[in-house]
Amino acid sequence: MRRTCAVSLVFLLIEACDVFGAEPRGIADILKSLEGAGTPFEAICDLRCLEYLGLDAAPAVPHLIQLLDAPDKGIRAAAADTLGAIGKDATAAIPKLVERLGEGDLPRISTELPVTDVGAHAAFALGTMGKDAVAHLTPCLTNKRSAVRSNTVCALDMIGPDAHSAVTSLIGRLKDRDWLVRQCAAQALGSIRSRPNRAIPALVESLKDKNFNVRRCAAAALGAFRPTTPTALEALSSALHDEEGNVQHEAAEALANLGNEAVPAVPALADALKSREMYIQGHPGHFRPVAETAARALGAIGPPATNAMPALLDLVRDRNRTFQGFTPGDNRDNYEARGEAAIAAARIDPQSDEVVRVLGQSLQFDVRIRQEVAIALALVGPKARGTVPTLIRLSKPDRRFCHDLNCACAAVAIEPDNPLAVRRMLDCFPPVPGPFDDDDWALLRTALARAGAASRPAIPVLIRLVEDVLKDQENAARTLATFGPEAQSAIPALLDLLTSRQEHPRQEAIEALQQIASEKSVPLLAALKDPDANVRSGVVEVLGYSPRALPLVMKGLDDPSARVRLAALMSLAKLESSAAPAVPQIRRLLQADSRAIREAAVIVLQKVEKR
Repeated sequence: MRRTCAVSLVFLLIEACDVFGAEPRGIADILKSLEGAGTPFEAICDLRCLEYLGLDAAPAVPHLIQLLDAPDKGIRAAAADTLGAIGKDATAAIPKLVERLGEGDLPRISTELPVTDVGAHAAFALGTMGKDAVAHLTPCLTNKRSAVRSNTVCALDMIGPDAHSAVTSLIGRLKDRDWLVRQCAAQALGSIRSRPNRAIPALVESLKDKNFNVRRCAAAALGAFRPTTPTALEALSSALHDEEGNVQHEAAEALANLGNEAVPAVPALADALKSREMYIQGHPGHFRPVAETAARALGAIGPPATNAMPALLDLVRDRNRTFQGFTPGDNRDNYEARGEAAIAAARIDPQSDEVVRVLGQSLQFDVRIRQEVAIALALVGPKARGTVPTLIRLSKPDRRFCHDLNCACAAVAIEPDNPLAVRRMLDCFPPVPGPFDDDDWALLRTALARAGAASRPAIPVLIRLVEDVLKDQENAARTLATFGPEAQSAIPALLDLLTSRQEHPRQEAIEALQQIASEKSVPLLAALKDPDANVRSGVVEVLGYSPRALPLVMKGLDDPSARVRLAALMSLAKLESSAAPAVPQIRRLLQADSRAIREAAVIVLQKVEKR
């Protein structure tokens, strides 16, 4: 009950920030309100407003450092979050944040939210401050308190490659007496990816740890290193037979990252297709079959995994009824694994008559995997032309389920000049349950691109999806990008998405605008004067892809917002030598008050001047 109340409080805070925290409310006003806050709730709302300002909130750092000693732990946690949003310009707070690392501990159950765990919030903040924090953090790895050690390791995990000097100490933490510290140390080594000759053998040894969470993270970290040595491949193959499904899953994912370099593991992956183990995905946890991950790994290996084809096709057909009664009291089969096996078979041998025959049969008689079989047939391409009439027949516009849309999209992908298939695709979009997963979106983008001008009626539908916060805005924006300049009407909706507090949808909006808008676009140019710095910085990033927009990007170097100036610098870095006219302005930023801007200016000058 207590956890539910805490989660509700978080959502209330977010809503309050949306109402009170939007620009142009300035930092002075927010600080004045913060000083006069009558309750912790009011203070936290003001801190969330500062957090939204990010780098522009740097003048508040001294006040935020003081708040790390506030009596209310919610205020202390929010102050740490705000310092993390400021990042490298808040390095003065490092010593105080290090002091706070021991306040609380990271959750040991995946469904537990550390809402007021000040130590975890301090670790997050330190993780944004880069290499300057490493020297302060490394001594904490041997602290007597496990809470300090675990939070320290997580901070180093966030810092990533810049924490390479701590690798030796982190390897030592793989033997820590606290399993949470060992787990976080494995994760951190995978994020840092330094000194592989020492880290990989240590992670292989951690695959034998008595705690399955440590083994799981060790397997994931090995996947980040992409090891190809026989010892590492053998260890990952053995982990496919671990007693815990989560470990099996991470081992399969690690092998998938290797692509065709994981060929020695094909027999073990083929054997894993028979696994009845499950792993937990997402939060809150959703159980998924390990066999699905094994099939995906085989698909990533591609044609070299031909020896696994019989096992894959057997799984698609469920010939051995391996998955009937998959769990106690459950009479369903493992359709998720069977669908992924269909896609993997199409990737490995798209020219096989047997593959087309099995996919065609499953398409007609097994609605449970029809969605994935349609994707597989699209991967097969023209060889699956004989299935197009069935794909069209099985797509029902009056239902508009995901498998209806997938069937129509597959028909278009195979026969893009088929007007009935294109019309059916447009009638089925968007699916009623929605949103659907990345593979379905990828199929839709392929079909829309191949249909060309005939697919334009999908643009207004995609715009509505971008505008709907309950839908998959990220994929909708990415899909609009496939239309290029023909999707001009989507520019206002994409500009609105630049205000998103979530980074991925915002980044997709920027990339979509780069494909759709030009430096002459009236809405885009008007957005350069938007009161929200997040919008202005996003527009500067959009303009940074074109040398013709150099004068507009250079104006961003004089913007009052540090976020916009930083975005302008990063855009100029992409233009490299084409940005030479901006060198005098960039040199002036070497004296900027913001450390983040000074460091970025140095990097940009190196790229522009080819030093």
